[in-house]
Amino acid sequence: MAMAEDVLTVLSSVTELGGVLVVTSDQRAVRLAQRFSAEVCLTLEDYGLNQAVTLAASRLDAEGAEGMLVIPADLPRITVSEIRRLIDGHPSGCSVTIVPDQARHGTNALLLVPPVAIDVRYGPGSFDVHCARARRQGIEPNVMVMAGLAVDVDWPGDVPALTELEPDSACRRVLGEAGRLVEAVGIR
Repeated sequence: MAMAEDVLTVLSSVTELGGVLVVTSDQRAVRLAQRFSAEVCLTLEDYGLNQAVTLAASRLDAEGAEGMLVIPADLPRITVSEIRRLIDGHPSGCSVTIVPDQARHGTNALLLVPPVAIDVRYGPGSFDVHCARARRQGIEPNVMVMAGLAVDVDWPGDVPALTELEPDSACRRVLGEAGRLVEAVGIR
C-alpha cells in the first residue's frame, strides 16, 4: 500500500486533473483513496488491471469525462512534474499518449482522450499492443519517455530502484522499518 500512497500523494497534487478514481475490491485501498479524497469504484471481486481500467473508462465516458489518465500503483518514482509534463505534451482531440517502462515493453502511463479511445490490454508487451491499438483506431500514439514514470516494480530485480526514493515517501518509510526489523531479529 505504500507505493499506492505515494502515487495518490502525487496525483492528488496535480490540479490539472479533474479528479482521481480508484477501482478496487480491497477495503484497505478504499480507505487509502478516501484519505486523498479520491473517488472509489468498489468492485465485488479483484478484476485485475485490464478489467478495472475498462470499467473506469466506461464509467468516465458515461459521465462525460474528456479523458482518462491510467497510472498503476507500482510507480515508486512518480512525480508531479512528470504528470504535468505528460498532460502538457498530450495532443488535442482524439488521442493516445503512452509512457513506456524502461525496457519499452510495458505501459506505465496511458492518457486517453476520450476515455474509451482504445481497448486497453496490460501485460507482457503492452507498450506495443497499445501503440498498435491506437493506430488501428486511426490515432498515431504520442510516446513520451520519462525517467521517473519508466520505473515500475513488477519483478524482484526491480527492487533496487526503491533505494533512490525521496526520503519522505511512504514506500521509503516502510522499507526503512523493514530494514530495522531485519537488523533487530538478526536476519542476514
